[in-house]
Amino acid sequence: MPIRSIKRAKPGKRLGNRDESRLEVILKVAERCNINCSYCYFFNGSDKSFRTHPPAILLETARATAAFLREGSHSLGLKAIRIDFHGGEPLLIGKRRFADVCKIFVENLPPAVNLTLSVQTNATLVDSEWIDIFQRYHVRVGVSLDGPPEYNDRDRVDFRGKGTHSSTVRGLRLLQDAAEQGRINRVGVLCVINPRHSARRT
Repeated sequence: MPIRSIKRAKPGKRLGNRDESRLEVILKVAERCNINCSYCYFFNGSDKSFRTHPPAILLETARATAAFLREGSHSLGLKAIRIDFHGGEPLLIGKRRFADVCKIFVENLPPAVNLTLSVQTNATLVDSEWIDIFQRYHVRVGVSLDGPPEYNDRDRVDFRGKGTHSSTVRGLRLLQDAAEQGRINRVGVLCVINPRHSARRT
């Protein structure tokens, strides 16, 4: 449905606990991943259509999305938009393309709209240059990690079957150091909970 046909919302209107002046967008920017989680419903499920899709978001797609959101911010009276970069592994699109996508949204959405950019990553590719990009565009970072090595490395493995805990924690530590220095926001951690594992282990 064209966004212009959506009924304009009154500023600040709420439906239950939902603020209709805010919008969160989950934007898939990478169609591939550099690890091979056993429970991944996308890559290890029955649907293999990802193999025929472009591996990374096209800049034309990012521009079209930004234009759609810009129009929607006017039509719907949006005050805040949050864009969450997902994949696959979002950092696989490369530093230049990632920065270009961030720049497109920053430059094309109205200044009156409070824009938040975020990324959910396995952190294995994080280095100082990535942190520079996160700092430049105020990107909030979430890291996927399933607890200590004996839990994480049962399922979150690379394509050789090797556990990814050490690689993820290395990237997480870099991000935490950057947060302590005030360069980026505090880092969140997303875990897949397995009821067979004790939550007392951290």
